[in-house]
Amino acid sequence: MRSFIGASTLAFAVSFGFGIATVGHAAVQSRSDQPIIIKQHLGNALHRQKATFWNEQHAVTAPAAWSVQRPFAEFEKTGFVAISGENDFELGDLRLAIAKNLPKDATLIVYVYSKAQATNLQQEYGQYLGSRLKFVLVPKGDDPIWARDSLPVPVYLQPATDSASTAFGLVASIYPQNFDPNAAVARALALPSVSTHLYFRGGNLLVDENGHCFAEDVNEVADLDDPVGFLQQYFGCATVDLLDQEGGIGDIDERIKFLGNNVVLTDDDSYGAMLEDKGYDVRRVTTTGREYETYMNALLVNGTVFVPQMGLDSDARALQAYRDAGLKAVGVYTKQLADYGEGNIHCVTINYPAGTFTESLTNPGFMEFATLAAH
Repeated sequence: MRSFIGASTLAFAVSFGFGIATVGHAAVQSRSDQPIIIKQHLGNALHRQKATFWNEQHAVTAPAAWSVQRPFAEFEKTGFVAISGENDFELGDLRLAIAKNLPKDATLIVYVYSKAQATNLQQEYGQYLGSRLKFVLVPKGDDPIWARDSLPVPVYLQPATDSASTAFGLVASIYPQNFDPNAAVARALALPSVSTHLYFRGGNLLVDENGHCFAEDVNEVADLDDPVGFLQQYFGCATVDLLDQEGGIGDIDERIKFLGNNVVLTDDDSYGAMLEDKGYDVRRVTTTGREYETYMNALLVNGTVFVPQMGLDSDARALQAYRDAGLKAVGVYTKQLADYGEGNIHCVTINYPAGTFTESLTNPGFMEFATLAAH
């Protein structure tokens, strides 16, 4: 299922439909709701059935020669943030907010299907980012917007015995919605990668600074024969807590946000009590009282957090909770993304550590790979 805001409609919205309301440290960007066709986060029934059947029929097997330490955490030093170049829901608004507010030590990667698509996006966001705006050409897919679920997950690797430098790698899984950007992203970031050969969504994995991992025991995770072994062997989790689903679609990033230094935010009382029992400094974030509208599904980049806004009185309290935690809070109106997509800002973005972007000598800003000339 797809949602689409036509170019003329989007241009009209950009020119005339925006309202700017100051909330706390940053402006909340919003626009009038546009007619859309629903594109849900978990895909359709066929996508879900395919993933369930595959995971139930294929055992978790340990990767060969994969010396993993632990997952890379969002609260650590981010070098790159990746997001789709599509215009579903409020993605255009979100890209603009990120372009205007991205910390100076981070680069925005927009993954696109064609150079023509990138040219238009360069004109729109290049004025804010300059050389910190990059593009990666990826193959087309049914539903490419959910970056956290479809792009490979960054992890720490054991460094070579004669090296004191930090080493990173990528873990690629099968994405149910027929979109496979893994090879393109690994090539662009010049990082080694391994494939799990199983269905998994990165939005259902969170980690603290000590490698303690949390996931909800639903969807693709529940279909695995050994989910704990899966997360330990491929992602390097020191421990794994598989939690009951608490609302939403069953991704852990709807309920919890680790900030580092033992601090964690949550909007769920049962999760809060569990985390306190484990010794975390738990801070509470307000709820909207609605199934998919959550303030936890925010993007954290080097001290700046992009927080969903729903046009509710609780929006300001949510921003304040993040500011009280010492973060710069930027609110972005994403009600369509929540209500129709059943996801939000964290779902459509992904953090990568500082590293190398493989530039094309003939097409600056693009990665270079064999099929580039065909686009």
